[in-house]
Amino acid sequence: MDLSIRKLNSKSNRLKNWMTSGLLCSVRKKQELSLKTKKHPNNIRLIQYFKKYRNKLNYVIKMAKINYFNDQFQSVSGDPKNTWKLIKNLTNKPNTNNDIIKRLNYNGNIIDAQKEPLTASNHLNKFFSTIGQNLAKNINKCFDEVSDESTPVINFNNLFLTMWPVVLIKLMSKF
Repeated sequence: MDLSIRKLNSKSNRLKNWMTSGLLCSVRKKQELSLKTKKHPNNIRLIQYFKKYRNKLNYVIKMAKINYFNDQFQSVSGDPKNTWKLIKNLTNKPNTNNDIIKRLNYNGNIIDAQKEPLTASNHLNKFFSTIGQNLAKNINKCFDEVSDESTPVINFNNLFLTMWPVVLIKLMSKF
């Protein structure tokens, strides 16, 4: 059993891409100031200096992140594939493809897409190439059914005469 102590280099720790050496130095100084404020809790000037330093450092780190992300998105602008790849990379989302079709139900027939990929792809192509026409036919039927019904003609006189008693009653009840 090996009980030797290994010394880790700080560069071996993976830093975020927006963390520059200057920001890292400032973070270390903030940590030192934090320790000093804990040792001297009655030193009000030190505490105020630490708070100002901490707040400015947080602002600078936030701006560094924003600038880094803006630069990354500028480098892939106009390329949707690389934009989504960047989004997945930045959000640490694994690049998995779970959209594999295993079985396809076409008009009640179950097709094993892994064993018969050509048949499955032909059925999918047929479905997606005719879906627009099928939807258009159904929409026309809906409009034909609506237009066949006799819809009453709305004119101002009919509307005014039917609404007037209701409005008059409401006005009379207020007085």
